[in-house]
Amino acid sequence: MSRATNPKAIAELLYILLSQLEKGSKSVKSFYRSERQNLIKAKKDLRPWPKCTICVETGVGLEQYLTVSGEEMRKVLDDFSNCTEGLEISAGSRVKIKQKDDGKGVNLAFEELHEVLVRRDQDNRVFLQVNLANGTKLLLTNNWIGFKPYLEEEVLEKVPAVVTTPDIVSVFEALEESKRLGLADEAKTLRKIYMAIIMGGEQVGFDMMEERLWIQRLALSTSMSA
Repeated sequence: MSRATNPKAIAELLYILLSQLEKGSKSVKSFYRSERQNLIKAKKDLRPWPKCTICVETGVGLEQYLTVSGEEMRKVLDDFSNCTEGLEISAGSRVKIKQKDDGKGVNLAFEELHEVLVRRDQDNRVFLQVNLANGTKLLLTNNWIGFKPYLEEEVLEKVPAVVTTPDIVSVFEALEESKRLGLADEAKTLRKIYMAIIMGGEQVGFDMMEERLWIQRLALSTSMSA
């Protein structure tokens, strides 16, 4: 457990510092103010996750990441289900993770999970990185399941390193618009991006049959109107 989350360590720290403050040490005063700000920041950082034992009890909230494997992955996933507002997580013999916003999700055998990393993003928000046995990974945030698109060509460098299912809808709408305006080259690129997201999602356990039907129907409607 980090010193900033250990009440006994905090009490000892403050006792030593207050004793030194009575002697008028400027350097200690400065150190005390710095430590106090760190304690306030740590408490603030953990505030969004009051029910998350992986953040509060283990002190993971003050570290960059923690890696677990085997049966410990179930506990981390269960704990994170209490942290997140937009995901439904069930970690039994199969691991089911569903996005509340659009109903999309993954359904994986527990054996398909290799390890789980507890991490924080640049804004200091907790997320999970789930590494799968097939070499792919999922990123579980407060609302979404992130994954890497399946890139076949360098032309797809415009695609973000991590995407989510709403990106599929955005790309599809842009594809429809480009076809409507007769922008053949742009439509071709957007179609490749669309398929990259579809295939990336399928690799990590998403069912993308409906989204594949969208592109087939669009191709059919375009050929009929030509």
